[in-house]
Amino acid sequence: MNKIPFTKNILLKLASFAIAIILWIIAVNVNDPTVTKTYSLPLELANIKNLQANDFILLNEKKISESRIDVQVQATRNDLKFIKQNSDNLKASINFKDIDSSYQKYIGENFSMPVNIAFSNYLNSSRYQITNVYPSKVDVLLDKFVTINQQIYYENDGSPAKNYYIKEINIEPEIIQISGAKSIIETIKPISLNFSTSGASKNISTKSPIKIYDKNDNDVTDSLTLSNNEVKVSIEIDSYKTVTVEKPETIGKVANGYTLKSIDYEPKEIEIIGDKKNNLESIKLPPINIDQASLSKTITYNLNDLLQDGIQIKKGSNDKILITLNIEKTN
Repeated sequence: MNKIPFTKNILLKLASFAIAIILWIIAVNVNDPTVTKTYSLPLELANIKNLQANDFILLNEKKISESRIDVQVQATRNDLKFIKQNSDNLKASINFKDIDSSYQKYIGENFSMPVNIAFSNYLNSSRYQITNVYPSKVDVLLDKFVTINQQIYYENDGSPAKNYYIKEINIEPEIIQISGAKSIIETIKPISLNFSTSGASKNISTKSPIKIYDKNDNDVTDSLTLSNNEVKVSIEIDSYKTVTVEKPETIGKVANGYTLKSIDYEPKEIEIIGDKKNNLESIKLPPINIDQASLSKTITYNLNDLLQDGIQIKKGSNDKILITLNIEKTN
């Protein structure tokens, strides 16, 4: 059997091969054409913790995080399906890994950082072409990151029910740490909590959120990091009793030619507390010796010394009694 040499009709064979390739390319492009598609991607902040490690904070983090990056990708229709199937296959980011102390010069001033576009390792990136990125750069605003300790103050509105008083107020914690941008922290007002004991006749236990305001009364809480976001408030309410102070008695007689014209004393009522307060109706003062007295005199007693165990003067009440004996010469 005679063999047909390969070189016979070589031009016809090459032409057939070329036509086959062209037809294959046409078939591929018809069934899986190359197209360009735009993806709107969220902007990720890579290595942002490196900012705080270098005592920086990103002032416009919220604005940047809400940004969208439009990325045009060119690839075959089938290859683009892989991006659509998983949004993690295509990401946009700015990277803070190279931020160091040399960036101090940019504090308070905008500077641009490039937007990086990356395909996941699950995709063959050589099959994709990035044709456009908008915006390709993002403005960044840095500030100094600082931490301070801040005392928590409180104000009480109203008064407890009749014959009740605030025995003790505890807040926990009393001091918190506030971290954030130096430019914001320098403007904050003292922290003040407001609560009401109006009409209270029993203990109060509550939690109060901590709000931070600047000097213009703008709420800047969300711009800062707090060691505690709320304060536990415990208010002990107790009862008290009002009792009279009896007019003191005297011992002896004033000197001849003199008379005890009056005995003045204040206060005439005091407020007492303690487990045994209900056992007491009035306070009797020690008798005063006026024997042969010819001059007026003033005597002071500490009322706490006159009370039995289990009874005390309510805090805020006058615990001293002043007695004045007015002695005058008779006409």
